[in-house]
Amino acid sequence: MGKKPLNEQQVKILRKQLEGNRLHTLLLNIGIDTMLRASDLLALRRKDLMHEMSNEPKTEIKIRQRKTTTKHYETNLG
Repeated sequence: MGKKPLNEQQVKILRKQLEGNRLHTLLLNIGIDTMLRASDLLALRRKDLMHEMSNEPKTEIKIRQRKTTTKHYETNLG
């Protein structure tokens, strides 16, 4: 029996707690939207998600999944 996904209320609570932290909000959204494994999310670095000069989220990211292949995702904060 696997773990249950977060329900809508839990996601709203997490988003409220992360208000003002764009990087953590981006990570939460990526995790929810892509349903990636935690190990794949933990392998991401700030430079993978944010533009260095402007400190804004990238609009497209590449994620190398350990058990599969590289995938391209569009972000909703960029």
